[in-house]
Amino acid sequence: MPYAAIMVNVEDDEASSGRIKLAAHLSVRLRCALIGVAARMPRPASLSDGDVVGVEAQYAIDAVDNWLEQQENSFREIASPIQQKIEWRSATDFPVDFVATQARAADLVIIAHRHVRDDPYHSLNPGAALLKMGRPVLTVPPGLESLEAQRVVVAWKDSRECRRALRDALPLLREAKEVFVIEASDEGSESQAQKAVDDVCEYLVRHQVTIAAKSVARIQTTAAAELIRAAQTMQADLIVAGAYGHSRLEEWIFGGVTRELLQSAPICCLFSH
Repeated sequence: MPYAAIMVNVEDDEASSGRIKLAAHLSVRLRCALIGVAARMPRPASLSDGDVVGVEAQYAIDAVDNWLEQQENSFREIASPIQQKIEWRSATDFPVDFVATQARAADLVIIAHRHVRDDPYHSLNPGAALLKMGRPVLTVPPGLESLEAQRVVVAWKDSRECRRALRDALPLLREAKEVFVIEASDEGSESQAQKAVDDVCEYLVRHQVTIAAKSVARIQTTAAAELIRAAQTMQADLIVAGAYGHSRLEEWIFGGVTRELLQSAPICCLFSH
């Protein structure tokens, strides 16, 4: 099933304009609507005299309203010349909570690759978003304004998360010219991994995806490092992977591959949890 709508998170980080351009161009290529989304929450007013607290709180609310209006203007200014089918959604809310809720309207959500700032009131935490979204999430590194996705690496692992990522990425994989399926395997498990990779390739071919190569890579350093190295060797600009993690007392705990890809991958990654 093709994507009907793509959603992009808009913030005031330096990479936001590039992320909007990438999302707009991608939505045109995939013939779907584009939804811009932003949220910010006023920080609690300091404890003081009641009148002072009230003034501070109103000032903070007004500042958030002005900021949201600026983000909408930026989104429309950048996206409108590229994509005519656009929508805007914003609210005074915690960014992770609001974007996760609004993701119900989209098939794919595009966010920053790395945490802009550790501030739950003003910034979307990519890790928290991955775990709460319930939609495939495309992370975009700073400095990127386009995603060709003509050469794509599928990072395979025989897990629920990876099976879901594979299915979620099909609209992009069908558009790609070359798809490489790779499993980073520990020593002694190559035979089993190769069988799984063969099955994945057969599944993709049945969905009209062009397979360029399939392989099982021996882990020399970390699985994420092997995947990044393979993507660079193959000149791919997208990695498709399952996202592994959970939350505990508001701390987001991730598997090594997910954490390292979020921190170190120089190209876009499509994750599903």
